[in-house]
Amino acid sequence: MAGLRYLLVWVALVDAVLANPAHRRSKAGLCPDETEISPCVCTSDNVFLNMDCSDVISSSRLAEVFQVDFPFSEFNNFTIAPDTPTSTLQDLPSGVFGEVSFEQIFIRNTYIETIEEEALTPSMETLLRLEVTGNRISVFPFETIPLYIHLQALILDDNLFPFLPDIVSDSLKYLSLSQNIGLTFTVDTFSQAGDLIDIQLANMELTYMEQDVFAQLNYIESIDLSGNKFEGELETGFMSVPLDTLRHLYLNDNTITGIKPQAITGVDRAAIIDFRGNNIERLDEENWSNLVDQVTRNDAIDLRENPLLCGCDVLWLAQDDAKMVKIHQESSCVGGMLLHDVPLDALQDLC
Repeated sequence: MAGLRYLLVWVALVDAVLANPAHRRSKAGLCPDETEISPCVCTSDNVFLNMDCSDVISSSRLAEVFQVDFPFSEFNNFTIAPDTPTSTLQDLPSGVFGEVSFEQIFIRNTYIETIEEEALTPSMETLLRLEVTGNRISVFPFETIPLYIHLQALILDDNLFPFLPDIVSDSLKYLSLSQNIGLTFTVDTFSQAGDLIDIQLANMELTYMEQDVFAQLNYIESIDLSGNKFEGELETGFMSVPLDTLRHLYLNDNTITGIKPQAITGVDRAAIIDFRGNNIERLDEENWSNLVDQVTRNDAIDLRENPLLCGCDVLWLAQDDAKMVKIHQESSCVGGMLLHDVPLDALQDLC
C-alpha cells in the first residue's frame, strides 16, 4: 500500500532528475580526496555522486568536510543515518555544506535539534526530496520552503516540532508529518501548497480536525489520518475535498463510532476509505448512504475489525447488491458472520 502512496511522487522525482542536464555528464572520478572528507564517504559512477556522512560526530567536522576542494559540487544524495546516534551532533548550522548542493537529503536517527535557516540554501535550485525523520528537531526553516523551487517531497516524521506554521510551496507534492505529537491544523495550513497530492498525518494523537483544512487542495489524492485519537461520530464536513480527487483516505486505528451525513465528501469514484480497527457498530442509511453513493468500486469502504451489529441498520445494504459490494467483503459482524452473508429474509422479518 505504501508503494501506491508514493508512486506519483517518485514518478515526478525521477522525471525531474532525468531532465537535469547535469546527469548527462559523466561524474566518474569526481569525488574529493577520501582522506580529507573522512568520516564521510563519497561514491560516484557515470551518473550519480552521493555523500554519506552517517559517521560524522559534530557539525563542526561536517562543515570542515564541505570546505575541502570538491571537483564537482552538484550531488544526488546526502545521507546521515547512523545505526546509533551520537549526542555531539545536535545541529546543522548555516553554511554547513559550503557551496555543495543536493537533489535528495536523508537525515535519520540522530539527536539533531536545529536546522538553521541557511543550512540547506545551496540546494535551493536542486533539492527534490528532503527526508528528516526520527530526530529531535524543534527548530526547522519552514519559512524558506518556498525558495526550494523544485522540492516535491518533504518528510518530517517523528520529530519534536512545537507548532506548525502554514506550508507555502508551489512545487510540493508529498508532505509527511506523521508521529509529530501535538501539532494542529487550520484552514490556512495547506492553503498555500495547492499542488499537494499526498499528505501523511498518522500517529499524531489528533483528536480533532477543523473543517475545510483540505478544502483548497484541488489535486489531493491521498490523506492518511490513521493511528490517531479521533473518536465518536465524525461530524458533517470533517473531510471536504473540492474536486472529487481523493482516492485514498486512511482513518484506520482510531476510535471512530460512526459518521454523520456529509462527513466525508469529495472522494473519487474509485476511492478506498479505510475504517479498519475502529468502534463502528451501525451503518444507518441516513449517515452512510452519501459516502456509499460517492464510490463505485468493490470493497471501497473497509470496515474490517469493527464491532458491526448487522441489525436493521444494514437492511438498506442487504437489499441492494450494487451498494453492498462497495463494503469490503471481509467486513464482519460481532458474532463473526460476514456482513455480506447476513440473510436478507431474516432482516426483512426482523425489521
